[in-house]
Amino acid sequence: MTKVENRIRKVLGQGLPLSPANVGPQTDRLAYGIPALDPTCTPFAGYDSGDPTSREVGCYDEAFSARFINSLGNGGSEGRIWAGQAADFYYLDEKGIFDVLNLAGDPASSFVKVNGQRFQVPGARQRPQAENVFTGFNLFSIALEIPTSKLTGTGLPPAHNGTPGDDTLLAIHVSESRPGIYKALGVDQVPDSLKFNRVDMAIDSSFPNGRPLIGGVDLNHEQADVSDVLLTLILSPDPSVVQIGDGVDYSAVKRRTAFPFISLALQGLTQGHGEPAN
Repeated sequence: MTKVENRIRKVLGQGLPLSPANVGPQTDRLAYGIPALDPTCTPFAGYDSGDPTSREVGCYDEAFSARFINSLGNGGSEGRIWAGQAADFYYLDEKGIFDVLNLAGDPASSFVKVNGQRFQVPGARQRPQAENVFTGFNLFSIALEIPTSKLTGTGLPPAHNGTPGDDTLLAIHVSESRPGIYKALGVDQVPDSLKFNRVDMAIDSSFPNGRPLIGGVDLNHEQADVSDVLLTLILSPDPSVVQIGDGVDYSAVKRRTAFPFISLALQGLTQGHGEPAN
């Protein structure tokens, strides 16, 4: 992890351990040694034990994942970092959205709400119901916790007085470079621009896009479902009464209440994709 300030590069951390993948119960015990760290995790038992617990009940939890939070700089003066897999928190009926807004109209997942209650639209598709296509996927993620004093031009924390200014406006630009993929395709490498956000620290506008990390009615919800807000603004005759959305109201996973805040990785053995063989 390297910080570049005034064209001077400073290494804040190197060789930092990553949070390992949430593979399954047996990996938790044989590879990660979680029973030695957590007394509530039953030890591995052989097939002759007659007890399948160590093969069915996982021990990978938020406490284990949090062991891979690393300090940056001298004594953590530059903040903290966590990197590893996390469940995708995003929720959207992307299939219906991409089919030229072919949204579900059935009673359970109708795209129309009147005063917050679902309203069946017989002329809309009745099947399949709205589906969150992001359920069951993990993402490789990096979470940074940086003191605000390290982000301002003055080296002091912003006043949070509600007065925006040049010294409180923070631009966040993220890009990635994947030279192996470009080489395989035989094309010139072009960095992919992923996100460009502006956060005004004077008004505590939060991240990302002005939304608090924990801000919904519960840990499965965003503070604002941006896709529903956008559809309502574009399509609703009266947004105060009629709400238009994609039919998917919440995530299948929960955010954490402490850093790194992003969701715990789904377990490879029992969660994610797949179906019984017979």
